[in-house]
Amino acid sequence: MSYSMLREKWIEELKTIQSQKISLTLDQLPSLTDLELALRRVRQGRASGPDGIPGELCRHHASSIAKLLYPQMVKMMAHGHEPLGYKGGQLTLAVKVIAVSHTESSL
Repeated sequence: MSYSMLREKWIEELKTIQSQKISLTLDQLPSLTDLELALRRVRQGRASGPDGIPGELCRHHASSIAKLLYPQMVKMMAHGHEPLGYKGGQLTLAVKVIAVSHTESSL
């Protein structure tokens, strides 16, 4: 999907969202600490996603990353949609290899 098509689709969705009322209270929003804890629970030793950020980075620098992500997360929740740059993701094939052991009794 081209950038201009994606932008037009986003504008249409935004018009729909703007017509809806979103009511949030502060106790419904996760705290900065909640985000830090979630980042610390990211599994290590796994392949990086399309963003290229390894789990080890999230885990060991959770406080710094949370301070960068938190304002965006709150805005996404308050507005009810993700930023345009997050739309139109990329599908990535992830193949899992499963080791199968055969015993003589199963042959």
